[in-house]
Amino acid sequence: RLFAVVSSLGWIDGTAAPADLRRNAHRLVSEAGQLGLASLATAAAALEEALDAGADTRAARSALAREAAAARAALPHLAAPQPLTFWALRGLFHLGVAKGALRPGRRIAYGA
Repeated sequence: RLFAVVSSLGWIDGTAAPADLRRNAHRLVSEAGQLGLASLATAAAALEEALDAGADTRAARSALAREAAAARAALPHLAAPQPLTFWALRGLFHLGVAKGALRPGRRIAYGA
């Protein structure tokens, strides 16, 4: 989902109608906030507020374009799989034992 949100930000630099810009900015505020991209959400909120006020949106769009570029640049690092550590594996094992999934003699089906 992170990749989809960040890669769909081409509308920022486009020539969309104000109503479309506002709808996209409003959606981005929510999606970026849910994904922990606070700077991107804040910049989208500033664009939304400028559109609601009928103010000049050039500065807000420029700031949002900068934040979108930063999010795109960070995407490979954000989406990279993290290695499982000993403590993560230990936690998964204990979770399996607690839920009854790992009992002596019980087979585990991987990929099912």
